[in-house]
Amino acid sequence: GRVAPVYEEMAGWQSEINEITAHEDLPAEAKDYIKRIEDFTGVEAVIVSVGPDRDETLLLKNPFEV
Repeated sequence: GRVAPVYEEMAGWQSEINEITAHEDLPAEAKDYIKRIEDFTGVEAVIVSVGPDRDETLLLKNPFEV
């Protein structure tokens, strides 16, 4: 069958987030974005990258306990 893309517009954020080390410190729009992906996929986010470097990663939960 044929599939059609679904486009959704969401509010963005203007602040830099690459130095954030806790989920609670993310802008509300970033938290909403993560929540939307979780809701859409039915999968809970465990790790979120906030920048290109390896240490710019938030562990939302222990990935070995999920």
